[in-house]
Amino acid sequence: MRYRFPILLVIMVVVLGSFLFIAPSSALAATTCSGTSCDHLAPQNAQNAHQQICSSNASEAIAPFYGDGWTLDLRWGPNCSTNWARFGSAGGALECFDLQVIRVYSSKYSGLPATVDNAYGCGPQDGIWTNQLYAPGPAQACIRFSKWWDQSNYGQWYCTGVTP
Repeated sequence: MRYRFPILLVIMVVVLGSFLFIAPSSALAATTCSGTSCDHLAPQNAQNAHQQICSSNASEAIAPFYGDGWTLDLRWGPNCSTNWARFGSAGGALECFDLQVIRVYSSKYSGLPATVDNAYGCGPQDGIWTNQLYAPGPAQACIRFSKWWDQSNYGQWYCTGVTP
């Protein structure tokens, strides 16, 4: 009985003291990248050499594409010179989607090959995005849909404009 208080005190000190050594999860999860090493990384979990998260200060790179109850947006992350596609749907359609961000080939950036990053999903979605691509030059976001029971038969592509 007389050992209960010191044991409880020790346990409380150990538990509370352990919180002093836990870093925020965003700092632990961030991957430093630059140029094409930023390709295919989640924009919220990647950072530049100055420890600025790629998705911080993000904005629309070009006017969004508005569909019937959904929006396709090409995002620009100035901290890492990256783009990613974002899809939002207000409806409850039972459709599947193939969402893409595309780094478009440009002779000005001839060292950068055209490439794509995809995200897939089904059902009502809001705030779905692809991973990012390093794209200091032209980029584009596209999406196409299929019925959930026929995912091998995707329809036409809907795309934003191409950034300059």
